[in-house]
Amino acid sequence: MAGRVLTRRFKASLRTRSLVRWALCTLVLVQAFLVTAWAVAGHNVLLPQPQQIRYGPRQLRIRGLGIRLVTDPSIEDRFAAEQLSSCLSDVAEEPVRVSQGEASDTLIVLRRTGEVGALPLPGEHPGPASREAYTLKVTAERGEVQATSSAGLFYGVQTLCQLIEGNAAEAVLPEVEIRDWPSLAYRGTMVDMSHGPLPTGLRSSGNWTSLPVGRPISTTSTVKPVLSWRDMRCSIPKVASPRMKCGGS
Repeated sequence: MAGRVLTRRFKASLRTRSLVRWALCTLVLVQAFLVTAWAVAGHNVLLPQPQQIRYGPRQLRIRGLGIRLVTDPSIEDRFAAEQLSSCLSDVAEEPVRVSQGEASDTLIVLRRTGEVGALPLPGEHPGPASREAYTLKVTAERGEVQATSSAGLFYGVQTLCQLIEGNAAEAVLPEVEIRDWPSLAYRGTMVDMSHGPLPTGLRSSGNWTSLPVGRPISTTSTVKPVLSWRDMRCSIPKVASPRMKCGGS
């Protein structure tokens, strides 16, 4: 009898502890959500959410801006610059041109500090010092995206395009500082066609290259398009931002 009583008390104690842990975890998550929501109130939702982001009170008008590549640009760097030029020009309704050399005027600077590094290699690692990490800073005078590789530069440009607020003469970039990096060194998705046709979203895209931007597809018995940590958003209509540049669009 005494043993049964002790067993019941022990189980009740475990349930109480579980409830307390659940309540504490919920409280922490709610607080984190509220802090994040307060910090980004009035600004666009960024997908995926950067690791670190801090907004300021000022803005940078897009009309009159130029884009400057300040290091010896690779083909990949120029591609990122043209993507940025396209999204800024579309919103501002006037050309935002790309140039090369040291910056002096009101510009958005794209700066690569390391090797081209467009594709992943063995030995990749995640974190702030990873190949795909980038920093982005916008002030009332200028903007800058800096990354170790062309891949990081490309991801910084994708985030910068999502930051745009307003249209035409009212188009602006908010004052902001962002540091972002992947949580995983390697990401991908597998579509196994041996069990049936392609999913509707992939079939309607017309070709595989419209999903990953500059990412190769392994041609094995199971098709595996290698999607980057940001490119996967492009295949999900409800998630993809209208200002993201997906594939050849």
